[in-house]
Amino acid sequence: MGWNDPGGDRDPWGRKAGPGAWDLDAYVRRLWRRVQRLGHATPPPWMVGGVILAAIGLWFASGFYTVPEGSRAVLLTFGREMREVGPGGHWHWPRPLGNARIVSVTRVHVVTIGYRSDQNLVSNGTAVPSEGTVLTADQGLLHLQFAIQYRVRNASEYLFAVDHPRQTIAEAGAAAMREEVARSELNAVETHGQRKVEQAVQGILQRTLDLYHAGVQVVAIRIQKVAPPQVVESAFGRVVKARQDRNRLISQAQAYAGGILPKAQGEAIDEIDKARGYADNIIARARGRTQRFTAVADAYARAPLITRQRLFIDGTGRVLRHVRKVLVTTKTPVIVHVRIAPHVAPPAPGIPAEVKP
Repeated sequence: MGWNDPGGDRDPWGRKAGPGAWDLDAYVRRLWRRVQRLGHATPPPWMVGGVILAAIGLWFASGFYTVPEGSRAVLLTFGREMREVGPGGHWHWPRPLGNARIVSVTRVHVVTIGYRSDQNLVSNGTAVPSEGTVLTADQGLLHLQFAIQYRVRNASEYLFAVDHPRQTIAEAGAAAMREEVARSELNAVETHGQRKVEQAVQGILQRTLDLYHAGVQVVAIRIQKVAPPQVVESAFGRVVKARQDRNRLISQAQAYAGGILPKAQGEAIDEIDKARGYADNIIARARGRTQRFTAVADAYARAPLITRQRLFIDGTGRVLRHVRKVLVTTKTPVIVHVRIAPHVAPPAPGIPAEVKP
């Protein structure tokens, strides 16, 4: 509906237009008549030049761009890398002569292997059986779900050194995981050895990517889930039960050994001490008797008569010490009660006393 369609000099709301009011329909009709006249005539040169200059200006203006904070831009001219620039406003040759590829160098990217998830580092995503299947050192088969966290270190290498960087990182990470798990036991990968495996895989993957000049820094490897493949899950359950039974029996044996060994060791030490004491006693007695015999022999060599008498007296004293009655035979039998002193007379000078045990 036109502006003055209600008729006369009134607007669509029935209001009367004042003097000098702008007529939109008239303006559009006049503009359309001028365009029709230009279609049958050659446009003036100033118009053509203005259009060309405007197009060139717009083309040059399309070369202005802004690099966000924490990002780097790689400038290309005729498809060739020219230089790398940091955050801020910049200009490059507009397309198709030039281009700027912007890459974040602070964002942590995540590549998942063995599963797919909408959120990063979520282990309950959709499993991918064709990825993450590994063989342990003890011939165990496992399906691993793990994530690779990395950050771009060199934008130029990340963009142009390798084709499909994320795919390359995923394949290299899967190979590194298989290499490390092949040197580990199944029980270690399932339980306490996961942290060690993650650190080893991170080192292997970083060395591989540096060899490729991929321009990335591996931040971390995170194992999300360790489970047996579905085809061997039932057998794996039996293996786990057998391993638990083995550990239980080992614990019982160790507890029994822990109770028996200290007792046996104590008894052995006691017997050894007794044997050493007995040996020391026998040796001391033998040495004492040897010394006494040597002393008696020396005394006998110096005074045979006195030595014999002294030996006789000592021997008689030792015999009579345990006798209460003594029968002395004479013409008239007499019973004499003899009380021998409990102590033994001191030995003769030069003769040591007998060593008692």
